[in-house]
Amino acid sequence: MPSFMSYQQHASVITTDLGSEVVLLHPDTQQMFTLNEAGRAVWLALPATREALLAHLVGTFDVTPDEAGEDLDGLLERLDRAGLVRTT
Repeated sequence: MPSFMSYQQHASVITTDLGSEVVLLHPDTQQMFTLNEAGRAVWLALPATREALLAHLVGTFDVTPDEAGEDLDGLLERLDRAGLVRTT
């Protein structure tokens, strides 16, 4: 993923923060998504670049940059495909 790309929450997504996870509702598609604790940390850190999100995950959880990077890329791809994030 390009290092200059910034991710931000899509403005119409409804977020319910349950503390250890977050539930997202995309009002246009009526689809609900649940993010675990790490996904929640990413979601709440937006807007941010991939590098900033990676640093946040490594600083928050007991993971290596390689482990976190692979999971982060997968999450960002899924959020993008579902229309939950926008890139700038």
